[in-house]
Parts: sequence; structure tokens; C-alpha cells
Amino acid sequence: MEMVDLKMTMRSKGWKIMVGLALVAILLVATRSWGVRNGAERDRGAEKITNLPAKEYRWGVMADIHLDWENLERALELAKKRGQEMVIVAGDLTSVGTEEELGQAKAVLDRLGIKYLVVPGNHDLWAGERAKVDIFGKVFGEKYGAVKMGEIKLILVNNGSSRGLGEEQKAWLWQELGECQKIRCVVVMHMPIKHSFSEHVMGEDSQQVTGEAQELWAKLKSSGVKEIITGHLHYASSYEIEGIRTYVVGAVTSERNNQTPRFIEFVSDGEKMRGEILVLEEQ
Repeated sequence: MEMVDLKMTMRSKGWKIMVGLALVAILLVATRSWGVRNGAERDRGAEKITNLPAKEYRWGVMADIHLDWENLERALELAKKRGQEMVIVAGDLTSVGTEEELGQAKAVLDRLGIKYLVVPGNHDLWAGERAKVDIFGKVFGEKYGAVKMGEIKLILVNNGSSRGLGEEQKAWLWQELGECQKIRCVVVMHMPIKHSFSEHVMGEDSQQVTGEAQELWAKLKSSGVKEIITGHLHYASSYEIEGIRTYVVGAVTSERNNQTPRFIEFVSDGEKMRGEILVLEEQ
């Protein structure tokens, strides 16, 4: 009986071992198969994440307000309503650039609660340059700078001065443009550098500044800049010269305006940038 029991026990153990080994084998195969499928799913997931479209950025550029605070407020309200993340004012908020006028402009911009950047126009610098006091800087701070909107770098240039860019700004600008071979750069300034027929461009009152404008144009071209956004002309338009497209955003003011008050909204996603003229409806 003991021998029989022993054989039966050994057979029982052997059967259990064989079943155990079979189960292990099945589990190993299943685990490997699951791992392959799961890895493939992870790869597909990574591919989906990589190929997600870049975020769109919506921002506005307006200019030439010339003390029309009512229209400025309407333009800013429209910008907020359309979900613009930022507004750039490309100069000529004022008539002669006194501290009182610039302070009024800043009060409207602050009150509307939308992120904004400002570069001066020639009218914004008039009083300060004659008094040899940086009134614009006292109210708004820096007159030039750069900011990135996703994959686009916006370079804000002060070219509204009758004295030109100045050596300090030029050195800064040349350095900022060094990145423009790797990232798309859009330059925002008050005055156009070139125009197909208008003489109201950078250097219109100074032969020296005209020479500097030509130098700036050559530098923008060699740096790979393809778009410039300006004000000054009080007429919204878009034109291309020598591979550089200039957008003139029109004027917000109701006075001395050849068109209905307007500005331009830009939408960019890193690869593309499109502009849409936004007209302020008459009240």
C-alpha cells in the first residue's frame, strides 16, 4: 500500500508539475503578445501626440489712434470679444506725445484688461524729443522689445524717431535678428520701410534716417524676415517688395482716415500666419 501510495503520489506530483509548466508557458506567450501589442499602441499614441497641430495664436495690431479714445476702447473690446491673446499698438496713440496724452492712452489700455505692447510712432515722440526728455519711456517703459507667440518671434522696433534707430537699439536689433534663420520672425514698427508709391516711409524727413532705413531693410532680408507690420499711412493694405510682405494695419482714429476705422487680427500656428481686417462699425 505504501508503494502504491508512493507511485500515486509521484504521478500526482508529476501531473501537477506538467500542468504548472504548461500554464507558465501559456502565460509567457500571452505576456509577450500583450507586450508587443501594448508597445505598438504606445508607439501609435506617441505618433498621435507628435502630430498634433500646433496651437493657434490670435493677436491684433492697431495703430494711429491720435487721441480717439472712444475708438481705441471699441477696438480693444472687439479684440477681447474675438479672443485675442495680445494687442500690439504700432504707434501714434497721441497727437504730440505729451505726458498727459500718453497717460490717457495708457489709462484706456490698462482699463480694458487685455495684454498689450506698444511701440511709439513719430507723434508719440514729438514733445519728448523737443524737450530732450524721454516722456514715452516714463509712461510706457521700453520703446522696443521682442516676444514669442508659439513658434513666431515678434520683434518690436522703434523707428518713429526723427533721429533714427540709435546705436543701442540697432545693436540689440541686430542680435535679435540672428535667431531669424531658425525661427519665423515678424517685425512690427510704426513706419513702413518701403512702399510701392507712398513717400511716407521711414526717413521721410531725414536723409540720414533714409540711409539707416536702407541698412535696416538689407539686414531684415539677409536675416530671413518675410513679414513686417506697420501703421503710419492711415490706410490698411498689404504688399510685397523684394520678398518681404508689409502689412499696413490702417488707422483706429475717425479723423484724417481714408477708410472706416480698422485694425488687423493675425492668427498664427508656427507654419502659417494669416491676417484679417477688422472694421469698427459706425455708431
